[in-house]
Amino acid sequence: MTFEACALVLLGGFFGGISRFFVSGFVGRRIGETFPWGTLVVNVSGALVIGALSGLVRSRGGAFGGEMFRDLAFVGFLGGYTTVSSFSLQTLNLALDQPAFASQPLEPGSRPLYVFCHEAAIRDKKRTVLRVYLAVGCGAAIGSLLRFLSGILIVSVMGLSALWATGFVNALGSFVIGLFAALTGPDGRLLVSPAARQFVMGGICGGFTTFSAMSLDTFILLLQGDIPLAGLYLVLVVALSLVAAWVGHMVAARLNE
Repeated sequence: MTFEACALVLLGGFFGGISRFFVSGFVGRRIGETFPWGTLVVNVSGALVIGALSGLVRSRGGAFGGEMFRDLAFVGFLGGYTTVSSFSLQTLNLALDQPAFASQPLEPGSRPLYVFCHEAAIRDKKRTVLRVYLAVGCGAAIGSLLRFLSGILIVSVMGLSALWATGFVNALGSFVIGLFAALTGPDGRLLVSPAARQFVMGGICGGFTTFSAMSLDTFILLLQGDIPLAGLYLVLVVALSLVAAWVGHMVAARLNE
């Protein structure tokens, strides 16, 4: 690990988080926000891109791009662009029949903010929109770096497989977003601004968790012919992430009483 690698991950995570925020909001406004189409689109598109780039690297014997490119594109941008935490939270809220990203009204009589606060982004001034985008980008950069450092700790220091690293960050990030979403929701005990809320939820949690790496891990296992492990890994990571978001929500609900 070098300072250069960390800087590239930060840079890629920043732009990946902003891209995710923009694409998910654009898709949500065009198709509708009753179902998390935006998160679905960014995760599928991110998985397609990382699969294509991985295939290109493999076809050239690992000579394509080098470590700098992989830190910037794979770990940084695509890791920050895709997200498991938002998927877990939105799935949980579909089950609970409540808005996935609803927050407390900031003023008496004002409406709550929904799905990545894009309603506020449309309504408010450009300065407010820019503040929220920057909050998501900076949070995603931090989350991506934390994911990168977690991977080094789990793989290089503890000697475990990279599969454990991906599963760990997705489960932990899902727990945190479930906890924070409930604590800052309409019935929560914490009142935070839209920018601060998205800094944690859309930014740090979105950048810390990664759908693209999980997809690539599963794909590599399939290429190696280990179909049972690929299926088990995918099911366990998704299930643990959903359970972690639910546990975070339940902990916050107790704290809100």
